[in-house]
Amino acid sequence: MTAKTVVETSKLEGLALNWAVGKALGWVDYPDDSIEQGRWWYTDPVKAPFCARIAKIDWMPTNDWNQAGELVDAHIKRMGDCSEPVNGWDAIPEGKQYFAMTHDSDMAFGSTKRIAVCRAVVLAKLGTSVEVLAVLAGEKP
Repeated sequence: MTAKTVVETSKLEGLALNWAVGKALGWVDYPDDSIEQGRWWYTDPVKAPFCARIAKIDWMPTNDWNQAGELVDAHIKRMGDCSEPVNGWDAIPEGKQYFAMTHDSDMAFGSTKRIAVCRAVVLAKLGTSVEVLAVLAGEKP
């Protein structure tokens, strides 16, 4: 069994955030009990593993605007620079930050717009904390 750990959505980054976005989208993986050893995301949970798939190594919405853009189109109603007040709320996290707000008004922040978008999708679908693979969160097994 692969070790997992709980991480606050607002602190997810890198590979752990990319993985959490896949889970938030309802994608299926088989990390422990298949010959593929968790190398693929199956994008249709009803038909998995007999459906479209994407290699996990290629799923990087935190770095790839082609992938993050699809998330924006499907899930985000507003995004921008935190120097702008958001709905009258102008508390700005430290450092240069961006925000993304989902259609359900879940809002997340990040050091890039792509990270803010990914966190917002995870927040809306999975909540304020997420169970992720420990190795992706930087923990040693």
